[in-house]
Amino acid sequence: MSGREMMASISPPTTEQAEGIAASADMGTMPAGQSWPSARRAWTCVALLACAHMINMFDNGLTGFLVTLIKADLQASDAEMSLLIGFAPVAFYALVGLPMARLIDRYPRTIVMPIGSLFVGTFTLMCGLAQNFWQLFLARMFVGSSATVNGPGFYSLLADYFPPHKLSRAIAGMQVGFVLGTALASLLGGVLVAMAIGWGTSDWFGLTIRPWHKVYMVGAAGAFLVSLILWSIKEPDRRELATLKPGEKAKMMPVSETLHEVWRRRAVYLPLFLALGFMSLEMGGIAPWRVAFMERNYGWDVAKIGAWSAGTMLIFSLIGLPLGTWMTEFFQKRYDDAPVRAILVSWVIALPFSVAGPLMPTGELMMLCTGVGITFAMASAIPQNTAVQIITPNRMRAQVTAMYLFMMTVVGGLGANLLTAISGALGGEAYLGEAMALAVAIMTPLAIICVMTGLKPYAREIRERREAGVM
Repeated sequence: MSGREMMASISPPTTEQAEGIAASADMGTMPAGQSWPSARRAWTCVALLACAHMINMFDNGLTGFLVTLIKADLQASDAEMSLLIGFAPVAFYALVGLPMARLIDRYPRTIVMPIGSLFVGTFTLMCGLAQNFWQLFLARMFVGSSATVNGPGFYSLLADYFPPHKLSRAIAGMQVGFVLGTALASLLGGVLVAMAIGWGTSDWFGLTIRPWHKVYMVGAAGAFLVSLILWSIKEPDRRELATLKPGEKAKMMPVSETLHEVWRRRAVYLPLFLALGFMSLEMGGIAPWRVAFMERNYGWDVAKIGAWSAGTMLIFSLIGLPLGTWMTEFFQKRYDDAPVRAILVSWVIALPFSVAGPLMPTGELMMLCTGVGITFAMASAIPQNTAVQIITPNRMRAQVTAMYLFMMTVVGGLGANLLTAISGALGGEAYLGEAMALAVAIMTPLAIICVMTGLKPYAREIRERREAGVM
């Protein structure tokens, strides 16, 4: 797409669209007979979603600690491992992401999401029983079903529990689960792998169960626990039902209409989507290989890597979340493009530190550079989610969220393959660090350019919505 097309002006909302957006953007004023859930119920939902998010991220982070063991046992190449840790878990998302988001829009979320987590637990357990590469690949592929419902479902629930002016803080609260889960995976993942190695290899009904199989079994237990947590959340009333006329049924936008609306407003949406895609391609390539890189390059064992990674993730992420909130609110007082501008500033600051990290002579210096990059990556997460949610009508929000997460999950899943391709072009596995730095040096500037092209269209969209009286 050309820069001219990216900057094309968007048509103002129609009267019908303005009314629909106004209903979803009303700053806490609800129609007679329908009030917002109590603060206690709402924040209980945030706490439960944060717990579920934490466990999911812990489970997702375990595979990075298993790369060396799986590669040795299955005699797989780096390219095959990239398919396993990158492509496999997102393939299912690519196929069913939007249809599953429609389920979130149409049926009780506290039923759809727990069922999805049950499937995740079942297929994670199958990872713990896989006897060859392709069995593990297929099981990992179906594990990706979790992301098809949890992301859109989490945001949909929060939007019905909190009025818009309080939604960003609820999202930040939920993101604490991401931080804690990732930190726990880094800290306990290495410990768990070390324990599993101590358990040794065993036979079970003719199957050879190696240490990495047992780690996956622990992960399966976590997915089943997530299902119970999600089942305990009380389904809130959907906000759009309050605006219906007597006897009128709620109608969600079909996928075709949602795609048409996103394309019609492409000058606003595409820069955000493409920017996230480039950043996800970078992060999806580096994260799964970071443990293996530190083992090879610095001689660290998984326990030490886990302890340092956990501390780095926890400290710098908890700095980044309030920083992102502050930047967004600071720019909101001065610019119509506030969330997009906050994203831009965060990524520009993160760029040099993220490039330098894998080129550092010691593991400690790499972790320090990585930590600064994490701070501003987490800071950008708040305005990224805010930017999409506040311009998207409620009746298509889950589907648009699924499209947005598609860029992170599916495109990001290809990053591991990109990294092995770059290292191969540079000379092989010995150049993994240089490949990581080069991936950042290419992808982050492309993401920054996309965000820059989206500043004016986003500001224009906000002004038009304000003039139409829907903000």
